[in-house]
Amino acid sequence: MYRVIAIAGAFALAVAFGGALAEARNADKPKSIHDIMEAAHGDDGLKAQVTDAAKANKLEDAKKPAEEWAKLAADLSKNKPPVGEDDSCKKLSTAYEKQVKDLAAAVKDDKAEGVEKALKAINAGCVNCHKAHKKKKDE
Repeated sequence: MYRVIAIAGAFALAVAFGGALAEARNADKPKSIHDIMEAAHGDDGLKAQVTDAAKANKLEDAKKPAEEWAKLAADLSKNKPPVGEDDSCKKLSTAYEKQVKDLAAAVKDDKAEGVEKALKAINAGCVNCHKAHKKKKDE
């Protein structure tokens, strides 16, 4: 009887440890480009939440999405581009990360002008990056 309990306990520990180990590996793994773009720029994404809060002059409501967006932006440069040169992608994604961090800092400091400036910079950067590194629909 004790043997069955000991084996069941050991099995339960192995399953729990294996799950924790897998979760830790996933925490270290950067989010994919698709996941970042969907979370940040998808319908009702982080950008929309920050933009809506800024338009309503409620930057307090933009703090959490801006912080989350800054964390996601840091993962962008850790991905390999679907098309184009790695160096170009690294340069553009690093610029994007800086722009999003500038946005988060402006939100945190309650500086509406800085938020507007950062959002414009982010929007301008999208075109260059997508032109160079986004797969065309027919590829």
